[in-house]
Amino acid sequence: MLRVVVGVVVGLGYGVLVGGVMFLLDDRDHSGALILDYSELFRFLTLLAMIISGSAGALVGLIVTIFIVGKIKAGIIGFSIGLVVIAGVLFTMRMYADVPWHDRGGLFLLFFMLMIMFPMGLAAVGATAVAAAGKVGSKLNSQPTNTRLERTRR
Repeated sequence: MLRVVVGVVVGLGYGVLVGGVMFLLDDRDHSGALILDYSELFRFLTLLAMIISGSAGALVGLIVTIFIVGKIKAGIIGFSIGLVVIAGVLFTMRMYADVPWHDRGGLFLLFFMLMIMFPMGLAAVGATAVAAAGKVGSKLNSQPTNTRLERTRR
């Protein structure tokens, strides 16, 4: 049970890491009252990225620790879930498909960042969750037993 909790915490930690990196990238000044505030929009997108990547990371951590798989299979599971998440994100952003070719540089950069954040990042979360759960499991199994209790049972 503790292994599963460790896997979920590793996944949630990935969401916090993504949000922290995005928060550190924000360097815009606040605009006026009537102008669209890109800084607030960026903060909303940071929160949204934290929620999506944290919940997907928690799901990956939960799955790989419940089924007790190896690091490679955990990476494959994380990559697969990341592909599903990126497909969902791109499906909801399908309104940007009508952008002219000369303006698509930003969309390619966005797709590159999504590929790093979801499939590759969740594959790393899966492998890390298995490694951390293995460490916790080995620590629990190697605790010394109470020898006095063992003598009374004999």
